[in-house]
Amino acid sequence: SQGSAPMPIADFLDGELFDPEALGAISSAFKDICATVGLSDKSDKATELVARRLIRLARAGERDAGRLRTAVLASLRA
Repeated sequence: SQGSAPMPIADFLDGELFDPEALGAISSAFKDICATVGLSDKSDKATELVARRLIRLARAGERDAGRLRTAVLASLRA
């Protein structure tokens, strides 16, 4: 469907648990990045790459959606 939301980040967590603050930041950054780079709502390699990078940063302690978004977008352009 046109304008559909990206897959929820939870689909990529593989059972890994994050606190609500982290999960909110990851989810927000994921939606923003998918919209910014035009990723669709299907599970493809690019969508999975974004999700994995966000999860890795959050696992390392980052809890700010803006910084998560900036770091992942920069890594995609590198």
